[in-house]
Amino acid sequence: MKPIHTIENLEAELSRPAPGVLATLRALDGYVLVLGAGGKMGPTLARMVGRGFDQIGRPDRRVIAVSRFSSAIAERRLQ
Repeated sequence: MKPIHTIENLEAELSRPAPGVLATLRALDGYVLVLGAGGKMGPTLARMVGRGFDQIGRPDRRVIAVSRFSSAIAERRLQ
């Protein structure tokens, strides 16, 4: 793994789906609902699931992010 120097690099690394995540996403029949998507871990989790669906060739699957979104920035970044 390369050194991480920016928040964007850190986010990219943390939201990279591991093989177990990809296997789990392949086994799912529907969408994924992430509660608390505007919190500390929610945005990373939502991005990981979205990236995972892309990697397994399931762009028809959706990640539904649920939050109070007290931060407009967090909401925009997840759009």
